[in-house]
Amino acid sequence: MTAKQTRVVSSRTLAKALRTARGITGGSIRPGKITDTEYARATAAGKAALAQPLHAKSLLYDTRTDRLWIRFNNGLDIGIDPGEVALLRDVPRNALREACLSPGGTTITLEKADLDVSVLGLLRNVIPLILAKSIVAAHSGRVRTHAKSEAARANGKKGGRPKKAALVHA
Repeated sequence: MTAKQTRVVSSRTLAKALRTARGITGGSIRPGKITDTEYARATAAGKAALAQPLHAKSLLYDTRTDRLWIRFNNGLDIGIDPGEVALLRDVPRNALREACLSPGGTTITLEKADLDVSVLGLLRNVIPLILAKSIVAAHSGRVRTHAKSEAARANGKKGGRPKKAALVHA
């Protein structure tokens, strides 16, 4: 295919990567035709975004909603109610207004309250453990390794995934 030929795109993930590659920050792109150059740029942008370790990029305390907003490098925003987190429950709101993020995006510093809070530790308190485990398990299940590919091929030659052994009560 040449750069002028087109390819049909129907994936929301690719559309999001395309928005990123084109520098579009909001709205949506309907699935349609894009050039090979746009496809390659969007794919490269998506791979680059996935290669970066997740870290907080900015921090804002919204006095109107009483939420501490954390924006991550992948664009994810999480709003945390300080009243729901034991460590932040008694922190004065003016200290939250002046909260700042460490250069690496791993720690929130509240100088007026003489408190440093790990971003990951804070998220552990907010996101239920069972939900986090299921997200990690789903992601881990999608990992492609040579060993998994070989095992799948071997099972396929034998007629598919082995049946679970029947439980015999003695």
